Amino acid sequence: SIQPRYLQPDQNIIQLLENWEFWREPSVYNLGFVDGQKPRFWNRWNGMGGDPTQLGAGLAVALLTTLYGVIFARLVFMPAATKIMQREQIVRFRNFLVAEGLALLADRKSPRFIQDKMNSFLDPAIHFNIDKMKR
Repeated sequence: SIQPRYLQPDQNIIQLLENWEFWREPSVYNLGFVDGQKPRFWNRWNGMGGDPTQLGAGLAVALLTTLYGVIFARLVFMPAATKIMQREQIVRFRNFLVAEGLALLADRKSPRFIQDKMNSFLDPAIHFNIDKMKR
């Protein structure tokens, strides 16, 4: 079975990844890639040349893109999602009212009973009255 390779106190992950044996025989170690190839980020990682001053620019870009993501989420996507949810709730309520009315009609309930039942779901300002209906 494959045994995991643990770092020694004097090693770090960079030293482990720079170990060519690790890439040649990935089956020996718990970490590895197909055919022992290095991952795609390897060239960019080595491009820094171990200079920590180069790290700041990359971190700045990462922080800026995170900030843009939060701004877009809060100002665009969350309000749009809320509006879509509200519209969906309205459609769901309307479909519930239609289904309830059709069920009452199928049960051959009286028109007054259907009116009272349907008005019980609605705001009193928009109640329907059979008596005030034009003939």
